[in-house]
Amino acid sequence: MNKILRSIAILVVACCIIPVKGQDVAPMLHAIICCNTTDVNIGEAMVHDRTNISNMIQTIATSLDCAYEEFTLVGADCTRDRLTQTIKSLEVGRDDVVFFFYGGHGSHAMNNREDPFPQMCMNTNIESLWMPVASVDRLIGDKQPKLRVIVTNCCNAEQPGVSIKPLFAMSDGASYVNELSAAAYKKLFFDVSGKVMITSSKLGQLSWCGKEVGGMFTCDFIDVIDAVGQNKIEPNWEAVCKEAYNRTSGRVIPIREYPFRATQEPYYTVDLKSSKDNNDKKSDTRDTDNLFDALQTLVNKNLSVDERLGMIQDVMSKFFAPGAKVRTVGRNATTVVDYEDTDVFLRRIVLSPFIKQINLLEYDKTGRNSEITVHEVRIN
Repeated sequence: MNKILRSIAILVVACCIIPVKGQDVAPMLHAIICCNTTDVNIGEAMVHDRTNISNMIQTIATSLDCAYEEFTLVGADCTRDRLTQTIKSLEVGRDDVVFFFYGGHGSHAMNNREDPFPQMCMNTNIESLWMPVASVDRLIGDKQPKLRVIVTNCCNAEQPGVSIKPLFAMSDGASYVNELSAAAYKKLFFDVSGKVMITSSKLGQLSWCGKEVGGMFTCDFIDVIDAVGQNKIEPNWEAVCKEAYNRTSGRVIPIREYPFRATQEPYYTVDLKSSKDNNDKKSDTRDTDNLFDALQTLVNKNLSVDERLGMIQDVMSKFFAPGAKVRTVGRNATTVVDYEDTDVFLRRIVLSPFIKQINLLEYDKTGRNSEITVHEVRIN
């Protein structure tokens, strides 16, 4: 019988692509973020993982100048059925990117050495409702994406009680992008096809998290992706996985039980080929019926300042309740940089010559918002 592992399980799947018949279509980045944020043991850490991964992938979308949509499955929505439905509902074309992230408990079948990747326990203790990473791989593969990247952070053994100190510290200010980071991310996401799979712990090991920062491997993975954008790490998945492996496996984690320290060693496979077709198309159009794209339109320097100022009232009436507030946080998604009335915030981002994108971290997708949380991406 499989045992629930007191661990975190994180799955990142990057890259599927959506064509429209008879049209020359720009690539789109689709993100699915699935986290067990209500678990009594790891829920707080998974809240950080959800926010940090969302911030990371939205910043990448900014650099790539591609269309973006995000599906978030947290708490009670973090289930096998909801995840399966979400993947099956995707309209995936050959030049799009699908990014999938799972954060929660993970497990592995006994004596199953043929599959090194975990099962995601989702939001339940019922073993029959767990979902193997391999199943997600097949579901996304059925969409015939150009590229998919699957990253899991899961234990493969029972976890004793631990006390984890924060293992990384992201900036408390805005993110910055430039043309070099755009070129690097293009090579990483759009100039190859195939798939990448990486799991944070080999069989028999735990994966570790802290409620102050989220998953240890998640932190390392985000830092590595950031380093690619800064041209500090070569923009290819072999280099990314190797560096993530080195950073995570090199940590010594203090625990309260003998031998009072632990380590974890990621495992990965990379199966890619070069593919540079249809990578230079861009789209300046956005569907302003959703808040994310409405905010991007307000900072789109291809439109005049007067045009964008004229849109503010429509954005406010469509997406915000009277007296709504906007909380702006730093790169660490924790430090509050500003807290403004909606009209003040919207006017500020329109008039700023430096803001390139607004990452939308917390908001109500179904109605008018009384408060939202955002992160600014700026031009150096």
